Amino acid sequence: MVTTTSKRELSKIKKRNAIIDAAERVFFKKGMHQATMDDVTQEAKFSKATVYAYFNSKDELFLAIGMRGKDILVKMFKEAVSKREKGVDKVRAIGLTYFEFAEKHPNYYRFIAYLMSRDDLDISEEQEIQMLEMDKMMVESIKIGIEDGSLKKGLDAEVISKCFWAMGIGALQMLFQKGKHLQEHFSISKEAFITTFFVLAEESLVSQSMFSENVRINEQYQQAKAKGK
Repeated sequence: MVTTTSKRELSKIKKRNAIIDAAERVFFKKGMHQATMDDVTQEAKFSKATVYAYFNSKDELFLAIGMRGKDILVKMFKEAVSKREKGVDKVRAIGLTYFEFAEKHPNYYRFIAYLMSRDDLDISEEQEIQMLEMDKMMVESIKIGIEDGSLKKGLDAEVISKCFWAMGIGALQMLFQKGKHLQEHFSISKEAFITTFFVLAEESLVSQSMFSENVRINEQYQQAKAKGK
């Protein structure tokens, strides 16, 4: 039997999710900066007092939406990593999955990238730990690669992981903002751009015995993906 307290909690969770749903519709349509809390209130069909009882600001809503995107991304990472044994393959899987996530869920990707680029958000310790779950998976994969010999010895997994995130965000920003321009004026396809990005990234990390194989795998992946479209 459901108690009165549990019913109250379930009602609060349902209402909170409804507000986030409304915020997603508003922010995804109008943009993060153009949309207002009043827009969210109207879309959610709740009073302003109710919305502010759950979220004090747009930043809190940004974070809630970003956490939803993070959950989707982490699930994709776990599925991709679980299918690989060598560290280098796990690292590549995470990188390719990040690009796939951005393509399949561009709005969630933009929120995650936005949150990762800011240092003035009031994020709880629990939320900070959850956001770092993505980075932790990359660090662990790099360490596995160093141990199994598929990645070079002497690498600092923590530093390399942070560099990868910065490089990935920059590459995706280029594709989102200049992808059509690159194709039309330089004949650089998205597939060629992504393949080259991974080849360059892996060249500095992969042990020499693995490099040629990694180039071949990346090329095959992009060719298969292009044929599937």
